Amino acid sequence: KLHLVDAKTGKVDGAWELSDNLMEVHLRHLEPQRKLILTVDPGLRAVNEATLAAEYISRLETRDLQPTVGFASRGNLLPTRLAEGLPVIALNVDKVDVE
Repeated sequence: KLHLVDAKTGKVDGAWELSDNLMEVHLRHLEPQRKLILTVDPGLRAVNEATLAAEYISRLETRDLQPTVGFASRGNLLPTRLAEGLPVIALNVDKVDVE
């Protein structure tokens, strides 16, 4: 079994996803800058039938999300009248000045 816990809160929400090649597992949508502890129990069997002899423990940290700004649409022409303005998507940014 695989166990993933947050070093501070203990709980991590989500479900493991096994890749098509059966060699990788993924846990998507983890929060940024989170310290995690991954534990793999002994006895886990690999695709080649090898068995993990001893418990494996690893400390991980998710990356920080860098500030990003972008336009919500992909068009390259602007309408002559913008009723609601131009949609902008911002991540970790307080204000955006579009001129």
